[in-house]
Amino acid sequence: MTTATVVEKKTGPIVKKEANRPEKATRRVVVPDYLIYRGEEALAIRVEMPGVATAGLEIQLKDRLLSIKGEVQPLTFKGFEKAYSEFSSVDYAASFRLSDHLDDEAINATLTNGVLNIHL
Repeated sequence: MTTATVVEKKTGPIVKKEANRPEKATRRVVVPDYLIYRGEEALAIRVEMPGVATAGLEIQLKDRLLSIKGEVQPLTFKGFEKAYSEFSSVDYAASFRLSDHLDDEAINATLTNGVLNIHL
């Protein structure tokens, strides 16, 4: 744990007090919203993961289990550091059991503005 200095303004001078903060807050992992579309010979999955970029996306297919993980990178602004935050970032994780009838080689995925489209 690190010790952070928290400044509170009272009716008199500024008073400093010490507050214990964890080194790195535990990030929540949530199941993203998704839609599954079924065609005559294909399947499409649309997964919404706001804030996830290509660098933070992991897609894995093993033993007919399609696993998706998305990590949201915190926003940074040049010349600034975060002083306070009312919310914490979340990461995303979901998995889908695929039918034996789907062709593993035909899988195609694109990520645009936090929306992942997978075509099977």
